[in-house]
Amino acid sequence: MPNGIFPVPKFDTTAAQSPRWGLRTWLIAALRRNGLDAALAGGTSPDESRALSLRAAQLRTRAVREQLAGALTDAVADARTGQPANIEHPQRGQVRDSADQLTALAARLRSHQPVAVRGVAMVAVLVNDRLHRTGRDQLRDAVADAHGALIPAHDAAHDLQAAA
Repeated sequence: MPNGIFPVPKFDTTAAQSPRWGLRTWLIAALRRNGLDAALAGGTSPDESRALSLRAAQLRTRAVREQLAGALTDAVADARTGQPANIEHPQRGQVRDSADQLTALAARLRSHQPVAVRGVAMVAVLVNDRLHRTGRDQLRDAVADAHGALIPAHDAAHDLQAAA
């Protein structure tokens, strides 16, 4: 008896294979990054295409989360300089007004808590589009939506049960 009186458990100890994406998928994901981010932010499942799956995997990495958080804090720091909005930074006033929410969003991205890929994609759209272009939607609403979407569905249910 190699394990004494205890039976040997029957489970697979081999590491799961991570999906491998080909060069074509990498190129599509790189060239269509903003469109893929918008699709994921809109609720499209990452399983619908290999490019979406790859982009979702990229958005989940610590490096991309840190990069997005850095862009948010840089935008807040720029807005707090007190300079007026200009062509390069038309949202500077709105960023200044939403500085606390943007800082909290960056902190959530930097935390070790799990995040939903849809929320990270919403932050990516926010960083790539809303912080640099004017639009009909208010920045504060977009930040609140992204922050709420970062919380995975199972955590939201757990939070509701704990609050009750």
